[in-house]
Amino acid sequence: MHYIILLLSIPLAIFSDDRLRLKRADILENVVIDGQAVQYLTGNVVFEKGAMIINCAKAINIEKTGQGSMIGNVKVVDDNRSLTCDSLHYDSPNDILNGFGNARVWDNDYDLLADTLVYYSKLDSGIARGNAELTQKSQIITSHSIYYAKHTGEDAVSYTAEGDVTILDYERKATCGLAIYNRENQTTWLKLNPNVTEKDQTMAGSEIILRYKDEVMEHLYIPEQAHVTTLTKGLREIKISHNDTTTTRSEVQFVDDLTGRSLQGFFDAGQMDSLQVEGMATSLYHIFEDSIYQGKNIASGDTIIMSFEENNLDHIVVSGGSRGEYMPDSVTANIDDHIIYSSEIIDYKVNQEQTDLHGNAKIHYTNMDLDAGFINVDWQSNMVNATPQSNLDSNFTFLKPTILEQGRDPMTGDEMTYNLTSKKGRVTKGRTSADDGFYTCLLYTSPRPRDRG
Repeated sequence: MHYIILLLSIPLAIFSDDRLRLKRADILENVVIDGQAVQYLTGNVVFEKGAMIINCAKAINIEKTGQGSMIGNVKVVDDNRSLTCDSLHYDSPNDILNGFGNARVWDNDYDLLADTLVYYSKLDSGIARGNAELTQKSQIITSHSIYYAKHTGEDAVSYTAEGDVTILDYERKATCGLAIYNRENQTTWLKLNPNVTEKDQTMAGSEIILRYKDEVMEHLYIPEQAHVTTLTKGLREIKISHNDTTTTRSEVQFVDDLTGRSLQGFFDAGQMDSLQVEGMATSLYHIFEDSIYQGKNIASGDTIIMSFEENNLDHIVVSGGSRGEYMPDSVTANIDDHIIYSSEIIDYKVNQEQTDLHGNAKIHYTNMDLDAGFINVDWQSNMVNATPQSNLDSNFTFLKPTILEQGRDPMTGDEMTYNLTSKKGRVTKGRTSADDGFYTCLLYTSPRPRDRG
């Protein structure tokens, strides 16, 4: 073994070809091992290759093969990109840098951290492994591993993240086992148990596809097994005892539920504008009035569309074999029993607390059945209004309101109103099968369940 120790007080000569070259070091030790020259470098070591500059505390360099190992405060500057790590192996002929310990690579558009990092300098791409964290635009992506590439002309990287993936985007959080982001079309695919959570709402499915425009969420798609849950909170009145009408209030929380085969979410300026669920769609919605729990409503159909105003649910429209059931709270509600209803289209106006039943509308309540072309239910006043024709679609069947109560003949009229609380109603131009006469403003009353013998 032969070696030479040189104390260098001036920078070493810079060579013009595109190979890894030593630019300077405080101490240079040349050692010949198995006929091959090896450089051991200490103190303020600087390498250069083209526009790339590498700084470190110590290094071992085999100039003939272009292989170098850098140790201690390693920093690489390559045009507008930088890389730091505790130690680095540089395969110069293949332009591959392997960083170990507190590895970080970044430019003006992205910042990537990991335990270890493989960096392909000519392609501006690489592999981050172990506690990988990528920051770009408004997002922070964490996972076990991140494979990334930044293509020419793009201002962010495309990536594949694997293992316990979390994507934070302001108040929105996505989790999955595998995430793939394509910068060119600004689309993220979430696979392997994906979830997207924002505030109290969580969306899940077989996979979730997120599309952005100018970094802002524009569209969400779940092709199979769509499921949305929303946490709702309020107060519930509870009777102190069965024999006392006095009540107390306690805090409660429920989970609203929406399921179906597929789901599409549409966003306006990054905020949820509407959800459309198709294929055996079912919704469970808990109703509050002035923060007091009133009851819950279950609706199902081929399609359910939910519309939002300022992130608050405003409209629920159910179509195709639509049916629903309202289950009032036993303490606060003024309604005796469940209400079952169906129609071609169910339109629930959340803020107005009204439900419109369009086309072949039906309501069943205690001992009363009501059929009509159109029925409106006002949940604040508990009033039901029925007419023969929906104004939503003229193709819906013209059906005069008909009411059938237990122990009475059916009654048909041009218009009907019915109070769910008092169980009194009014029929305009009504007639029964037992009487050929017509009645205007006929008032009828059905006995309440507790009045029956």
